[in-house]
Amino acid sequence: MSDKPFHRRDGVEIIDAVDRFVEYHDDFHEAVQADRKANGHQEWYSVDRGTFSEPILPADALEYLGAKRDKRSFAYGEEVGEARLRKQIAQLENLKHDTSYDESNIAMMPGAWAGLEFAIEQIMIADGGRINKKDAVLAIGPTLYQMFDRPIRRFGMNVIAHDYTMQGVEHTPTKENVDDMFREQPKIIVVTNPNNPDGVFVDNETLKVLIERAAEEGIYVIVDEIQNCFSREELRYGNWIQASHVLRVDSPAKRYSMAEYRQGWIIADSDLLGKRNRGIVGNMSGTMGNAPRAGNTALLHVLRNETDVIRKGADSILAHTHAELADKERSLVDKLKTIEGIARVMRRDACINLAVQADFKGTDMELAKRLMQERTLMMPASGYGYQPEDSVLRITFSEDMDYTNKAVEALGKVLSKS
Repeated sequence: MSDKPFHRRDGVEIIDAVDRFVEYHDDFHEAVQADRKANGHQEWYSVDRGTFSEPILPADALEYLGAKRDKRSFAYGEEVGEARLRKQIAQLENLKHDTSYDESNIAMMPGAWAGLEFAIEQIMIADGGRINKKDAVLAIGPTLYQMFDRPIRRFGMNVIAHDYTMQGVEHTPTKENVDDMFREQPKIIVVTNPNNPDGVFVDNETLKVLIERAAEEGIYVIVDEIQNCFSREELRYGNWIQASHVLRVDSPAKRYSMAEYRQGWIIADSDLLGKRNRGIVGNMSGTMGNAPRAGNTALLHVLRNETDVIRKGADSILAHTHAELADKERSLVDKLKTIEGIARVMRRDACINLAVQADFKGTDMELAKRLMQERTLMMPASGYGYQPEDSVLRITFSEDMDYTNKAVEALGKVLSKS
């Protein structure tokens, strides 16, 4: 066993994890279609996708996707995104973190995932406009490896991962692990905060040390905050998070259940963001343009509510939804405790998933395929950086509890036979 609290992955291992992720999805689509062909329309229990079965937004917010949306079109405008929306994002971030962002520090993107890819590509471009394949990108996880498929497979980038998934340790780095990161001599360090699938935050002290050290050594830090949804304690940095070498990517996809609008944003230095034909925005140009008008209007509405919650003590439009999610999580944990084959449920700081380790003599993929035989879909976590033989699954608790209970019963049935 390594004396380090993380597994080090090279590009080949990362692509292997991506391929397992793809294999799982191909297999379950094939299994569903074969079952329906043989048995007609049968109900399948999917708790693997991290999406909400019903919209998280309440009726008044949903109206902003329709009748109440601003009739003045935001469909065309600055490639960097609608100015009022970017100003609102900056205002909310400044309230949370004591920063001084303005709209020039925000660029709208077709999702946080795409924003991260565009940012990596821009930073790694060497003289002559070609990707520098010698410099390393270091991913701190567990994280979603699919994000690094394009940089590795299409551009041949040198991507390395440190996955803090060793058994018996917390699944985030500490200050003592920062030296290990810089020994890789990366040009970019990507930190998933909170991570995926656990949803555990990197503590601020560690992140601050990392960012300050990166400034000294001329290294960029990208912080991916997409999993910061339904947090036990709201994420708060200090103004140290605002630095010319720090980029942050986020999205309303999970927090507000607006994934179908493919909206996200990057918070970064304005020179790095660029404009229509240069910088990160230039990389993105033609992929999205400005986001859909309905999505812009609804997002502006919910961000204004979040701002009013902090500034004025207003009621959160998500309060009822979060209360329901808390009840569902408690119910799921109680149900899992009754299953003899569950080794442990990982600690969660944020997100709408639980990472669950099973006492199973086989890989997480083998367990997932056994569950498919019970018409149940649970995501194997080896696609996120866990060891396949650790048999960790990601279970989403935002579904209807009757539906989730049936999936958990199927898990118990499979584990009892293993």
